[in-house]
Amino acid sequence: KVIFPGPAQLPVEEEVSVLQKIAEDNYQPVGFGKSVTIPIDKIRELRKQASYHPYEGKRKVAIVLGADQMKAEAANALLKILEEPPGTMLLILTATNPSSLLPTILSRCQRIRLNHLSRVEIEDALVERKKISSERAKVIAGLANGSFTRALFMAEEQVLDEYRNTAWTLLETALGADSTEKLDLVETIAREKDRAGLEHLLELILLSLRDILLWGEGHQEKITNIDRTDRVRALAEKIDSKEVERLSREVESSLEMISRNVNPELILIGLAEQLHTLE
Repeated sequence: KVIFPGPAQLPVEEEVSVLQKIAEDNYQPVGFGKSVTIPIDKIRELRKQASYHPYEGKRKVAIVLGADQMKAEAANALLKILEEPPGTMLLILTATNPSSLLPTILSRCQRIRLNHLSRVEIEDALVERKKISSERAKVIAGLANGSFTRALFMAEEQVLDEYRNTAWTLLETALGADSTEKLDLVETIAREKDRAGLEHLLELILLSLRDILLWGEGHQEKITNIDRTDRVRALAEKIDSKEVERLSREVESSLEMISRNVNPELILIGLAEQLHTLE
C-alpha cells in the first residue's frame, strides 16, 4: 500500500492514476495545488489493514510518502501503529524534512539518509532520459540541488526560464521598487504558484543568493547560474554580503514553513516584509 499527500477530497480515479505514475517513475513530480496533506482517514485505513495477516509471503509493505506533510491528527493516528507495530508489516516513511515529524514518531523509526545526487549524475540522466542538450542539462543539474525530481520539473518546456525569471525579478524588485510594488509582486506569485511550485521558486532564489555571495567573494567559477553571470554580477555589486546572508536565512525559514504546511500566501507576505528592508 502507498499513501501520498494530496487534496482533502481526491477522486478514486485520480488517486489510481497518481499511483500508476509513481509506479512507472518514482522521480516524476506530482502536483495537486496549494493545499495538500495526508488525511487521517488514510492512516486509519492503514491501521485497519495492519491488523490483517498477509495473503502471500511473510510481510506486507506500506509506504507513506511525504510523511512530514501530515497534520497533527494524522500523525497521532500513525503513532498508534508505531506504538504497537504488527510483526507482519514493514512500514516505510519518506520525509524531506524529518524534523517536522513528531519526536515520538522519529524515536520509533530507523532513520536511513539518502544522499543528494551529484551534478554529473543528474546531467547524464537528463540527457539520457529527457533527450535534452548537454548544455541545458548542465544548467538544470546545477540548479537541481541534488534532486532529480526537481531536475525533471525544471526540464519541462519553459518551466526553468519562467521560474528563474520570477526568482531574479523578485530579487531585483527588492532592490529597486517601493514597498507597494514588492507586495503586489508577492501577491501575484502567491496566486500563480502552488505549494510545490513555491518550494521550487524559493530553492532557486536561495541558489541565486548563494551565487551572488560567491561572486562577491571572488569564487565566480563555483556559481550555478552559469548562463546568467551578468545578473549575478549586477546584484553582487549592489547587495552587501551580510544582507545576502540575512536574506538567505529568511528564505531557508520560508522553506521550513512550507514543510510544516503553513499557508503559502502568509509565507510570501512575511518574505515580502523582509525584502522591504533590503535597500
